[in-house]
Amino acid sequence: FTASQLRAGGTQTTPYESLNEELDVMGASIESGVSPETLSLTVSALAKDADRALELFSEMLRRPAFDARSLETYRGRVADDLRRVGDSPPRLMMQEFARVMYTDAHPLGRPLTRAQAEAIQREDLLAHAHRFVRPDNMFLAVVGDFSVEELAAKVQACLGDWVSPGPLALP
Repeated sequence: FTASQLRAGGTQTTPYESLNEELDVMGASIESGVSPETLSLTVSALAKDADRALELFSEMLRRPAFDARSLETYRGRVADDLRRVGDSPPRLMMQEFARVMYTDAHPLGRPLTRAQAEAIQREDLLAHAHRFVRPDNMFLAVVGDFSVEELAAKVQACLGDWVSPGPLALP
């Protein structure tokens, strides 16, 4: 949920619709992804638009809005998808395999339920992002046609004053 809504929920200064329009005009993209233990954001932009793309990326990390309408739409899609797990033998098999393999003692042994998905609120995403999306729990990798010194200065300008809110407590 957090990964999806970091991108689809807009930021506190750039609503989702404006964000999409601006990225479209630049021909840039910011996409999110997730695995059981990681969350990723990928930015792709032309070198001439790197400053603005980096600013938008920084806003998503530091000041996500988690727009309620976008969350409601996503929550409904996830709940509907979970309702259909039983219609897909491979998905059902993987879910049950994880449940038996990991047991309730491990998060991978406790698949998300429809009721849990429907109960997720904006405040839950804000708390999750505040806890885990932080500079001491991430790394930044950059590739492209740029001067390392110039890009380092741009990254420093956008993210350099971002500090973690205390020690990171991992489960």
